[in-house]
Amino acid sequence: MLRKIESWLKKNLKKKEEAKIQRGLQIQNHIVDINGTDYYFGKGSITDIPDIVNVEEEVYDKKAAWDRERFLNDLKKHKNSLYMVIRKADELIAFVGCYISRDSKNCHVENIAVLPKFQNRGLGYFLLTIVIRRARLMKLRSVSVETRLSNIKAQDLNRDLGFIQVGIDPDYYNDGEDAVVMKLDLSKQKVAPNNFGR
Repeated sequence: MLRKIESWLKKNLKKKEEAKIQRGLQIQNHIVDINGTDYYFGKGSITDIPDIVNVEEEVYDKKAAWDRERFLNDLKKHKNSLYMVIRKADELIAFVGCYISRDSKNCHVENIAVLPKFQNRGLGYFLLTIVIRRARLMKLRSVSVETRLSNIKAQDLNRDLGFIQVGIDPDYYNDGEDAVVMKLDLSKQKVAPNNFGR
């Protein structure tokens, strides 16, 4: 009898945890104000892939950019992936893609990019802040991200949001550059900042 009760409790807990994750994956498309400018913010989908690839190629000079197939595979894992996009005048100008691990209770930021002409307007900061809020809503334990060793600006932005460096991943990128591995422990950071000044 006790085993049946324990089994029922575990199943019930899993259902509740899954319901929180599913709520966190739901994004309402709407207009957002970031530093006094209105942008369209919404959930990324398979139809956004051509625009996402264009942003990726422009940001990373086609060197380390993901291709269409990689994004397609990621977005097909809709139960485990969270993509959010920002548009201005129907042009996709920024996006973030995350993978949700239920086992480790971690939200891993796999990819984030802002078109060069829209950088330094707080869009990357905004997207990471939303990722952190969503991870909290899902009751995850952490958010992780890798950045190029040479990308000091991205590392500084991550530190501003409470991420700490937890390691170096050698030869992580296609061109052989190392990655700085950073993690945010959600139990230590209570609120995500609202300063979208980066």
